[in-house]
Amino acid sequence: ARIEAQVPSNLSLSIGSSGRMSKEEMLEHINKGDEIGNRIIESHIRFLRAQSTGEVTRALVSAE
Repeated sequence: ARIEAQVPSNLSLSIGSSGRMSKEEMLEHINKGDEIGNRIIESHIRFLRAQSTGEVTRALVSAE
């Protein structure tokens, strides 16, 4: 549910050789609980952790 609320509908994602997928396709994989869905969840959790520790902000500032 968090991914559905936080991810813009125009976002697409590519994971490995799976090709590009839309937000709706991401949610389908998550709801199925398949390997791709699990990878999406793991990536989102890593992003949230990095965001909460300030790692994302530091990376954005250092990229300027």
